[in-house]
Amino acid sequence: EKEREEEIQREKHLFEEEQEKVRQQSEELQKEKSHLEAELEKEKLRFVEELQKEKARFEEERRQFEEFRKEKLRLEEVLRDRNRTPPTTTTTTNRTNTGKGTRDRTRTPPTN
Repeated sequence: EKEREEEIQREKHLFEEEQEKVRQQSEELQKEKSHLEAELEKEKLRFVEELQKEKARFEEERRQFEEFRKEKLRLEEVLRDRNRTPPTTTTTTNRTNTGKGTRDRTRTPPTN
C-alpha cells in the first residue's frame, strides 16, 4: 500500500512538472504570437503608407498628363485655325548679285 502511494506521488509530481512545462511553452508561444502580430501590424501600416504615396504619385502623373493632353488639344486647334485662314503672302522680285537674273521670293509676314 505504501509503495502504491509513493508511485502515485511520483506520477503526480511528473504530471505537475509536465503541466508546468506546457504552461511555460504556452506563455512563450503567446509572447511570440503577440510579437508577430505587432510586427504584422507595423508591416501593414508601412504597406498602406507606401500605397498612399504611390497613389499620390499616380494622381500627380495623371494630373500632369491631363494638363499635357489639354495643351496638346489647344495647340492642335491653333494649328487648325492657322491652316483654315491662308496667310497673306507678298511676292517680290529682287535682283541678285550673281547676275543670273531675277528670283521670285514668297514671304510670309510674321503673325503676332
